[in-house]
Amino acid sequence: MQGEGRYVVFAVADRRLAVGVEQVDRVVHAVEITPVPGLPACVIGSVDLHREIVPVIDMRRRLRLPERELELSDQFVLVQRGALRWFLATDGVVGVVEFTNVSVEKRDPAGDNDLCGAEVHLDEGVVGVLDVSRLLTGEQASQVRRALVEGSRG
Repeated sequence: MQGEGRYVVFAVADRRLAVGVEQVDRVVHAVEITPVPGLPACVIGSVDLHREIVPVIDMRRRLRLPERELELSDQFVLVQRGALRWFLATDGVVGVVEFTNVSVEKRDPAGDNDLCGAEVHLDEGVVGVLDVSRLLTGEQASQVRRALVEGSRG
């Protein structure tokens, strides 16, 4: 199948992932993360973004890749799906890429580790197109909301 669109492409270890530009609010350099008790393992805390508390998903943990400490060169990608907003902790943003008439392979969810709804096949390699609805389960999202509310009271 052929596809096209504009995507923010970012790196996580040796993987390249993309998310549609319409789902990205902004990209920022890594900042200090406030730990919050009671979060799912892949959510490593929160960031205060202009008085909005935004949870941070460690994409290495979420993809079950080898973990490492955050580095100053790392970048956070702020994504939004409906009313939910999340920072994705990435190794860095490659850039905004426009895919035009590229080969796209749709993917069905295949287990907890599969976050990509499709793959784009380029000369440089495969880029997984992130489906932000697969970042957390409904229960995990509720757990995050509860933990952030509890954390703001304390």
